[in-house]
Amino acid sequence: MRTIERSLGIGGKVSIIGLDGRPAQLNFVDYQLKAGSIYGSIGHSGSWDFPNVIKLMASGQIDMHHAITKRFALEELVAAIDETKTRVDGKILVKSEL
Repeated sequence: MRTIERSLGIGGKVSIIGLDGRPAQLNFVDYQLKAGSIYGSIGHSGSWDFPNVIKLMASGQIDMHHAITKRFALEELVAAIDETKTRVDGKILVKSEL
């Protein structure tokens, strides 16, 4: 989360989408000094998160390249599913052609 806190602008908003097995480590001083806000969501719990995040991704304002932390070919699907059990990666991509 430290990267998010460093990139937070004055009055910035952070939307946390999804769940992680580890506790979040936040430095509230960064949010206080920048008058930042944190919003939580399970992802599909409302109509706000997905359409707005998709628009930001499509416009290039959010670079999702680094969010995909592991890539597997379709033939490695079982290994990809096993990898999700470690809860280490942000996003695992399984694609028919890498």
